[in-house]
Amino acid sequence: MIYLVGLGNPETKYEKTYHNIGWIFLDHLHKRYNFDQFQHNRLYQFSQGKIENTSITMIKPNTYVNLSGQAVQFLQKYKNISLKNIKVIHDDIEVPKFTIKTKMEGGSAGHNGIRSISSAVGSEYTRIRIGIGKETNIVRNYVLSKINADELQKWFNIFDTWIDLNINFITFTTNL
Repeated sequence: MIYLVGLGNPETKYEKTYHNIGWIFLDHLHKRYNFDQFQHNRLYQFSQGKIENTSITMIKPNTYVNLSGQAVQFLQKYKNISLKNIKVIHDDIEVPKFTIKTKMEGGSAGHNGIRSISSAVGSEYTRIRIGIGKETNIVRNYVLSKINADELQKWFNIFDTWIDLNINFITFTTNL
């Protein structure tokens, strides 16, 4: 079982913002592979399905990006899963816009959600870093700004291309 954890904020005012790109990615994957409807618990929303015969659980923490570690820690302990089977999808201002990079383990690079997760469970999980670039020196305003419809469509195309090229990466599990 693979757990895809998309970082984002739960309030509607944060929909379609750069900080919610992890949720946007999961919603796109959810639709593409016809996953079950999202269910809710106190700490996160979840949906299950299969990609290439691999069982996948999508997780959208309800704890806000900066406190994502609470949801991941609960998930990890409740399900007794290895961090090697968790892939965290998040925005990254240090990665050029419209670029997706993967990283095994490592530091937070200043991302508060990644810092929260690593503080709660350690850093032995995989990150799918969605590059949003850094278009202003006021990072908070930028990551909370809205993505317009044309750009959102471009993101969907990039997601599809990345998924097609990296499906084995998404479905690869390490049972350690």
